[in-house]
Amino acid sequence: MSPPFRPSLVEQQFSAALDRLDDKHESADYWVAFSGGLDSTVLLHLLVNRRPAWLQGTIRAIHVDHSIHPESVHWAAHCGEVAAGYGVPLVTRKVVPGVLRRANLEASARRERYRLIAEEMAPDDLLVTAHHLNDQSETLLLQLFRGGGIRGTAGMGDYSRHHGFALFRPLLEIDRDALERYARSHQLSWIEDPSNELCEQDRNYLRNQLLPPLRHRWRGLDLTLARASRLQAEASELLDELAQQDLIQVSDKNGSALCCSALHRLSAHRQRNLLRFWLRENNYPVPTENQLLQLQRSMIHSRADRTPAFQWAGWVIYRYDDLLTVEPQSDETDGQWPDQWDLRAPLKLPGSAGVLLARSCRQGERLVWQTGEVLKISYRHGGEVIKLHGHHQKLKKLMQQWRVPPHQRRRIPLLTVADQIVAVPGHAVADGYRADGMQQGWCLSIGAMDGESDVEGAEKI
Repeated sequence: MSPPFRPSLVEQQFSAALDRLDDKHESADYWVAFSGGLDSTVLLHLLVNRRPAWLQGTIRAIHVDHSIHPESVHWAAHCGEVAAGYGVPLVTRKVVPGVLRRANLEASARRERYRLIAEEMAPDDLLVTAHHLNDQSETLLLQLFRGGGIRGTAGMGDYSRHHGFALFRPLLEIDRDALERYARSHQLSWIEDPSNELCEQDRNYLRNQLLPPLRHRWRGLDLTLARASRLQAEASELLDELAQQDLIQVSDKNGSALCCSALHRLSAHRQRNLLRFWLRENNYPVPTENQLLQLQRSMIHSRADRTPAFQWAGWVIYRYDDLLTVEPQSDETDGQWPDQWDLRAPLKLPGSAGVLLARSCRQGERLVWQTGEVLKISYRHGGEVIKLHGHHQKLKKLMQQWRVPPHQRRRIPLLTVADQIVAVPGHAVADGYRADGMQQGWCLSIGAMDGESDVEGAEKI
């Protein structure tokens, strides 16, 4: 009688990691990021052979050829053979030669790899990667050497969301030596990338030159560093919780702007913590430490009658009427738009100015427009006037009365007929074009434009 099957420690830790996943991933397809190296080879073998009964989705593999090494074509073929042997569908994507930047090859390759992977995955799918305990140590130390803060030194979590999809790392508690012993015990074959021995890249230098003597001097170093990462992750979560509480007190109703006078009541440290959180939650790049200090000085602590602007990484933070708002740095209004508009379909405005909307209604400020009249779109250049309630009024003064921030005034479209302004969407309709009483007319507004789906939704307004 054969002895009962006893799973190895690697198998036990892998199964425990799977059990920690939420129930919502039971029916998802699991995509293994399969480079063909030791780590991903063990991962694919484990997922195929230790597949839990509750996993209803399909196990798939994806291989990205970075077009760097001359043997990469053979590596892709090897991955195809291994996946076929398991009956696992494999998708191979190839990076266009010349796309990766040599100055920061590792980061550039990672961004392109995830971009290609994201193109293949469905929204509910799960990407499974083979990051292990040693990778966690390298990530923590690299962040420390680069001056990373608490969030950066928190390292990698076993579950996160990146690039629009869920990412799962079930091997984070297993070191590389254990993975190699597992691979040899199961007679697995894998690719050895010779570039991993080159120390020009920071991670390779850390892995090959610095960490071996550190591990020799401090036994259990990787477990200690992993514990440090977990403690940093807890601290990072606490800071985010504090920022969420502060945001309720400081932001406007939809969280898109911050109130400067409310920010003043926070300490300088809490101000910076809130700014980082607010920008990150709205998918803006987070400024460096020096940039945040400059942002505090120039924006939060400036005089109330000033309208300063802070630029970084292609974005601008504006202060106006005690509010901080963020907009793209390059947002020209000199783009192309149709010569005329018939009001019946939403009109996308240049840059990120949004979409111009019109709906037929009998209440509110409404435009009466005759089909035979040519309705055109233009923008402010200075000196414009509009006739309201029997008087020609300067648009500049009206914009001030409407409390339109100075940086937005040239982005508001003007509707004209025969070179005369007949409406300023969302603000006013000129004499002679304004509906009276319950007369049918067009209510004009400017909506956000995040994609084609927004236009389709806008048509139903």
